[in-house]
Amino acid sequence: MPNFRTRAIAAMLGAALLAQPAPLLAGSSITPTAVQLRSAREIGQVTLFNGGTTPMLVQGRALRWTQTDGRDVHAETTDLIVAPAIIEIAPGHGQVFRVRLRGSMPPVEHAYRLQLEDITPAEPGQGIGVRVRHDLPVVASPAGVRPDLALSTCVAPAGSGCLRVTNRGTGLAKVLSISLSAPGGTSSISAPATVLAGAWHEWLYPAKSGAAKSATLTTSAGPVTASLIPSG
Repeated sequence: MPNFRTRAIAAMLGAALLAQPAPLLAGSSITPTAVQLRSAREIGQVTLFNGGTTPMLVQGRALRWTQTDGRDVHAETTDLIVAPAIIEIAPGHGQVFRVRLRGSMPPVEHAYRLQLEDITPAEPGQGIGVRVRHDLPVVASPAGVRPDLALSTCVAPAGSGCLRVTNRGTGLAKVLSISLSAPGGTSSISAPATVLAGAWHEWLYPAKSGAAKSATLTTSAGPVTASLIPSG
């Protein structure tokens, strides 16, 4: 069945928490594509490889990542140290960027985004070039954090149903796929999204045969099955 877009902005989350190389422009690559810090002293690192034919000037910065009303919110932060902050990468070479907490480990899980942006000045007469900004999740996870997902219905336009997943736990969860059971049969949603601790996310789906009565989620923390209850 066709995939359906989620209500919240989650395009950048589809690849979150996958520690595998990601192909970029001009044969470049970055690995891993996520960083998890389990202590204040731990130093995470990613390697950016310049597969182009010209030097690339890259600037690194960190943003605090939260979710409000089902949407991602990014804000400036001094919680993380990114080194180097700016550097030129020669063609055919890689550069390691390191990230660590500036202070102590937070008492609850905190999420961030590590952005590595190509800020190479354009050459005279070069015209409009394509700039790349790599956006990776960084999660500071104290010991014992875990997600706790609750499922409910939500308001939807006519002919559609709405599923809300609320994370009542202390750690984030990545929802990989969803199977819905309705009076007229079963259907699925394949639109991955990350739900941070204390946040929620909503999916719309076609409901011509009636709204779903239960759902099974495949998540990074394991499967979750529950009957759907109307939200507040």
